[in-house]
Amino acid sequence: MRYFERTVLFHRPTGDRSFYVPVRGSFSFDFEVPAREFPVTCALRFAGEPDYFWKWRREAGSPYSISQCIDDALDSRDTWHEAFALRFDCRKEPYDREAWIKLKQGTFQAGAEYTFQLPVKRENFSSSPGSWAGAELEIRRIRPGRHPDDVFDPPDELHRLTTPAGSAPWTVLEKRFTMPADGASCVVHIFVGQCEGTLLLGSPKLVARGEEESILPPLERQQHREREFCYAAANISRREWIEFECKVDEKQVFDGEMYTSIVRRPDFEIPCGPLAPGKHRVTFRFKNDYPAAVGFVFQQLELLEYGNHDFELVAAPEFVKEGSPARFLIRTAAPGVRVSAAGRTFTFPEPGLDVLELPPPASEEEEIAFESPGNRESCTLRRVPAFADADTIYLSTGDTVYVRQTPEDMVRFLEWYLSHDIGNAVCFRHSYRWGGGRWMDPDIWRTVIPLLQKLGIAWSCMVDGRELPGRNANPPDELLAGPGYLGRQAHENDGAFDYWNNRLWKPEPLPEPMADILSRSVDAGGIQPRVRPKRRGNESWWFFDPTDCRNMKEAAEAFVRNLREAKGESTRHSGPSVLFRYFFQAGYELLMAEQMYGPEELILSALRGASKAYGADGFGAHLALQWGSTPHDTPEHAERYFLSLAACWLQGVTRINTEEGLYRMEKGYAEYDRFSENCRRHREVHTKFRRFMESHPRRGRLVVPIGCIQGRYDGWSCFSRSAPVWYRRGEEWKFGPAEESFDLLKLFFPRSRLAGISRCPCPAEPQGWYTGTPYGPADLLPFEGDWSSYRCIIFLGWHTFEKGDGEKMLRYVEQGGTLLLSRRHLSRSLIHNGVPEYEADPALDALLGPDWGGKSGAVRRKCGKGEVIIFASDAYPAEEEFRQGYEEAMREIAEKACAEEMKTLYVRANEDVNFCVRERADGSREAALLNIRWWDKAPSRAVIVRNGKEEEIEVPEGVILLKE
Repeated sequence: MRYFERTVLFHRPTGDRSFYVPVRGSFSFDFEVPAREFPVTCALRFAGEPDYFWKWRREAGSPYSISQCIDDALDSRDTWHEAFALRFDCRKEPYDREAWIKLKQGTFQAGAEYTFQLPVKRENFSSSPGSWAGAELEIRRIRPGRHPDDVFDPPDELHRLTTPAGSAPWTVLEKRFTMPADGASCVVHIFVGQCEGTLLLGSPKLVARGEEESILPPLERQQHREREFCYAAANISRREWIEFECKVDEKQVFDGEMYTSIVRRPDFEIPCGPLAPGKHRVTFRFKNDYPAAVGFVFQQLELLEYGNHDFELVAAPEFVKEGSPARFLIRTAAPGVRVSAAGRTFTFPEPGLDVLELPPPASEEEEIAFESPGNRESCTLRRVPAFADADTIYLSTGDTVYVRQTPEDMVRFLEWYLSHDIGNAVCFRHSYRWGGGRWMDPDIWRTVIPLLQKLGIAWSCMVDGRELPGRNANPPDELLAGPGYLGRQAHENDGAFDYWNNRLWKPEPLPEPMADILSRSVDAGGIQPRVRPKRRGNESWWFFDPTDCRNMKEAAEAFVRNLREAKGESTRHSGPSVLFRYFFQAGYELLMAEQMYGPEELILSALRGASKAYGADGFGAHLALQWGSTPHDTPEHAERYFLSLAACWLQGVTRINTEEGLYRMEKGYAEYDRFSENCRRHREVHTKFRRFMESHPRRGRLVVPIGCIQGRYDGWSCFSRSAPVWYRRGEEWKFGPAEESFDLLKLFFPRSRLAGISRCPCPAEPQGWYTGTPYGPADLLPFEGDWSSYRCIIFLGWHTFEKGDGEKMLRYVEQGGTLLLSRRHLSRSLIHNGVPEYEADPALDALLGPDWGGKSGAVRRKCGKGEVIIFASDAYPAEEEFRQGYEEAMREIAEKACAEEMKTLYVRANEDVNFCVRERADGSREAALLNIRWWDKAPSRAVIVRNGKEEEIEVPEGVILLKE
C-alpha cells in the first residue's frame, strides 16, 4: 500500500503563543527532508488559529455572529463623508457577497415620497454576465394572512441601484419613488456578485421628502444592544479565512485563502511536490490587509511524505463477495503508466487516481501482485460466500463535513477514507461552520462520483446549510446521480418542529432580518428547514407556532404538514426522536435514527416498526459519535461506539452512518484530528466492526414476536423527557399519563433511559444508552401497521379510537394473536389530558363482550384462536390504579410469545445481553448476542434454547457472538 510518513517538526500546546504572527506578518521555519530509497512527494501540514477569542470561534459563536457580520469589510480610509465604507476587492469569486437590513412598519412613512441613495466608488470594476453589484430596496405590502414583519415572500416592489462598470470617484446613485400606502416592511439588500476590480459602497440612505436624515442606520460595526440596526451578511466576513502565501526555498507552493473551521487547532495541508533530501525553509506570508484583520497563532508544523512511484496502490478490499469483481484504487504519477496484475495489463492514460478492476477471486484466499516498470506491490483478498437471503448493509461516515470545498481536498480525503477501508459508502455533508463551503463547486462532483462508481462505493448527501454563507453549498441531485446514489438526506427536522422547542439554538426572538432571509434562501430539505418563520402579534418563532393547534389530531397533522413543506427533494431523514411514522406520512422513503444520545435499542424498535408499517426498503442509523458523552479519548468512549455499531447489526439496520469522529471530531471546541488518540481508537473499533460485517453476511428475517403500539396522533418523542406533547403551549399539552405509560417499555429494554442522554463527562457506569433485551427485539409499531407477524400486541400510550379500529383488533385476536390494552385506548377523545369519550362499536362488542363499557378490573376473553386482555378503566397503564397488574400481564404474554419461539431456537437473556434471532429461508435460525457492559467489561451469561433444550453460555464483552 502507498507509503506514508508523518514527521512532527514542532508542536506547541494549546494556549502557547510562541509562534504568533501579527497582521500582515510572516513566519519562517527550517526543516529537513530525510533521504529515502524510493520516490516520495511531500506536503506540509500545519495547525493554528486566527487570533480572536476561542469562545467566539466555536459553534455557538462564529456561525451566528462573526461569519454573518460586515465588520471585516468596513474601511475608514476612503469613505463618503462618514466613518466607514464597505470595501470589496473582487477577483470573480464564485460566490455572492450580500448584506441585509430591515425596516419594520412604523419606521417609514406610508405614502410619502422617498429618495433611495447609494454612494459608490469604483476602480477597474466590472460584473460578470448575469450578475450585478449595488443595492436594492425590497418593499412588501400589507397582505391578508401575512404578518407585517414577514419578508419570506418575494418583494411586491423592488427598486435597484446598480453600479456601472469602469473607474470613477465617489458618486451617489439614487432613485426616487413613492412608498406604498399599504407598505408593511422594507429590506435593503446590498449585493456584490461575481465581479472584478475594486468597489467601495457607502451607507445606503432612505430619505423622505422634506426630511434631512436617513431612516437607515449607517454602516457600522456589529453591536448587540439594538440588533435591529445591525446588518446580516453572507460572505463578507474574512477573519475565519486565513489569506497567505507559502514558499519552500523561495518557490511558491500556495497563494490564496483557507477556511479555519470552528474546531480547536484546525489543520491545513499544502502539497509541495518532491523535495530533495536535506535542509529546506518554509515561509508563510500573511495577506490579511483589511482594517479589522487579526493575527495568526501557529501551533504545529509537520512534514508529510507520500509514496510517489510510477504507480501506488492506495486502497484494496480486504473481503470480496463471491462472484463480485475486486476493485483497487490506484494513483499514477505520469501519463501512460502500465500496471500488470493477475495476468492482465492495464494502461492509465492520465496521472492521478483511477480504478483497476480484476475478476472475482477464484479461491477463498488469494494474493494479488501489481507490477510496473517502477514498482511492485501486493495484497491478499479473502472471498466471502454470497447468499440470496443476505442483507445489503451500507457502512459510511460523514467526516466529509470537515473537508474544504475544493476537488483537491476532497480527493485527498477520499484517498484517506478508502485507504483506511472505512466502509462501502460515503456520506457527503457540506456545512460552512465546519468545512467552509460557501458555494457549490461542480468540479468536486465531476471528479469524485466517477471514482466511486468505478469502485462500487455508494454515496449519499446529507443536506446542511444553516448559516447565511453556506446556505447553498449542497450539490444538486443531477451531479450526484448514478447507480450508487442512495439519496438526499434531511436531518433533525423532528427537532425543528418538536424537540428544539422552536428556537434556533438560543431562546431569543427572531433576529431581524436573518430568520426570513436564511429560511427563504437555504437549500430545501436540510437541517435548517426552508419554511416561513411564524409570527403571531408580538411573538415569533423560527419554525412553528406552538399556539395554533387545539387538539392531538391538529397537532399531528400540523407536524406532518410542516415536514412536507420542509422536505424539498430529500428522500431520507435522520433524527433522534421516535416520531418516525409521521416522516413517512410526509413522503420520506427511508428513515434513520440518530443514535448515541438516546436509548438505542428502543429508538431502533420504533424505527423498525414504522419502516415495516410503511413498507420502507430498510432503515438506517446515524451515529452522533461526538455529542452524547465525553471525554472522547478514553477506551470506554470507543467501546460505546462499537456497541452502537453492533446494535445496528443486531437490530436490522441496513444503512449505518457515523456522523464524524474517524477523521476529525468536534464537540465543545475539541481539537481531535485524524492523528489523535481518540480518532485512532474509534477507527480501531470501527474496523473491527467493519471486518465482522463484511465477513459475516446477515441472513434471513429478524424474529420479532412482540409489538407495542404507538397510537393514532401520539406525540411522545422519547427524546425530550417530560416536555409538552408536540411542544405545544398550554396546560392540556403537559407531559401526562399517556406519555408516562411508555415507561413500561423498560420490561423489554430494562437499562434504557427514556430521554435524551448527555453525559459530559461520563462516569464508568450504566447511563441508559444500551440495554440487554430479555425478550429479544420488540417493535414499537404505529397503530396503522400490519399486526399479523406479532404473537402479541400491547397498547401503552395515547391512542384516538376511530371507526375501523375495532375490526382490526377483532381480526387480529380471532387469527390467534394476544392483545393487551386499557379501556382508555378505546377513547375517541382528541384532547390531551382530557376526559375519555366512548361510542358503541359492534366489533368491540364482538371482541370484548356487549357490556365492555361497564366492566371493571382486568378482563380476559377468548375470541377465535386468540385472547384479549383489557384493563377496564379510564386510566392509562402507567397510572397507579393498575400499573403493577398491567406490567404483570405484559410479562406474562411476552414470556408466552418467546416460549413459542423457543420451540425452534431462541434466547433467554437479561439486562446485560442484547440479542436477536434471524430465520433463514430454509427455516434454520441463528442467534446473535451482544454484551453491553461497556463500563466494566465483565462477561455476562445467557441461555440458548433449541427445540426446548437449554444451553447456558458466556457472552464476552466487545464481540458479536453468533450461535446456531
